[in-house]
Amino acid sequence: MELEYMDNTKNDHYYLDKIKTDLAFIVAHMKDVDAQELNDNEGW
Repeated sequence: MELEYMDNTKNDHYYLDKIKTDLAFIVAHMKDVDAQELNDNEGW
């Protein structure tokens, strides 16, 4: 019996796409945060 696995090749392209997605999320959620607010929340 041969097992078939999903084609989930994690190569450079996969990781670059993941980084781009993560950065887009961060930028979208930090767009209204100024430097002072960021520094005030730094020490948790």
